[in-house]
Amino acid sequence: MAIIFSRPECALAKDEILPAIGYFNERGHNTVFYFAGYDVTKTNDSQISVEGPDYQRWYFDARLFNGFREEVEKDTNWRYSGASDMILTNARCDSPTGQMQGRIDFHTAIQLNWIN
Repeated sequence: MAIIFSRPECALAKDEILPAIGYFNERGHNTVFYFAGYDVTKTNDSQISVEGPDYQRWYFDARLFNGFREEVEKDTNWRYSGASDMILTNARCDSPTGQMQGRIDFHTAIQLNWIN
């Protein structure tokens, strides 16, 4: 799993990451890319419209981005750089209670920081 923290005003997000999501998706048969704060559905007026893959509209919600960032920072030793960060980690599915549950294994995570 690749968790991407990159705000839409960052040059790297605008110029490299968002336009290439379709490519990452095609190449990522064993990798799931999660873009913190982004969604293809607009749910409130505070979201910023951005161009995603294939000129599709995506929406960025700073509140959701920061909420997820805070949650990950609370549960790990990772701290957001303020630019564009990627956390590579394993996601595991367990069925201890008979119901399938997914969890992110931050113990095996690798942190990558890009400089914008």
